[in-house]
Amino acid sequence: MAVNNKIKTILKTIGFVLIVFVLAVMLVATYDLFIISSMNISGDSMEPTLHGRNPVDRVMFRESFYTLERGDIIIFYRSENEELYPIADCPGNKNLSIGDFFAKCGDVTSDLLNVFIRVFNKNGGLPHHFSRSREGYKILIKRVIGVGGDVIRIQDAKLYIQYGGEGEFVLQNEDYINGAMQKRETGYGVKDGEWVVAEDEFFVLGDNRNNSIDSEDFGPIKDYQILGNVFVIQRDGSAIRLE
Repeated sequence: MAVNNKIKTILKTIGFVLIVFVLAVMLVATYDLFIISSMNISGDSMEPTLHGRNPVDRVMFRESFYTLERGDIIIFYRSENEELYPIADCPGNKNLSIGDFFAKCGDVTSDLLNVFIRVFNKNGGLPHHFSRSREGYKILIKRVIGVGGDVIRIQDAKLYIQYGGEGEFVLQNEDYINGAMQKRETGYGVKDGEWVVAEDEFFVLGDNRNNSIDSEDFGPIKDYQILGNVFVIQRDGSAIRLE
């Protein structure tokens, strides 16, 4: 009789642990899908603000529940081929499915198991899966330069903004870019042009202005393309919080 009671107690404990584990996985999956996520930086289009190599920065970003402002750094979807993969069909313009949620639960479970294995092997480091990539769409990171109503002008390698489409064009003095802009001759650089930003759009540029493909190439982006805005940069074991 005592043995049966012990078995029941053990089974109840195991069941409780499994329930807590499943709830924890679902909570983390919900948090990562709908509230805050992180990803590593690749490439140099946002230098010197963000580093894609030596060291590789990781950024934390949050869903854009509030109005984005000029100067915010955002993560968004971009089509690799507009004819085959229209931007209107990007993952940001689709509701997450139950399958997406359970796929994320699988990623979280894999992460947790890898953590236990790494701790046991004393290898250190935490794995990370960013599961919102989709075939035909890449994820880019740029800085918001213009918001709905603005008119953006690039002339002779200088950036001007007509705020809200009214008044004079204001020359921008950007202390965060990677050197003075250069007029595009071949390859990268900036090109002359003028863009009107609609109310549901954002004009974005890389901080490494002379080595970045951005809104001057593919135009303003739609609000539904945006995954979120960056609020923390993780570099060399330290966290830099953006205002």
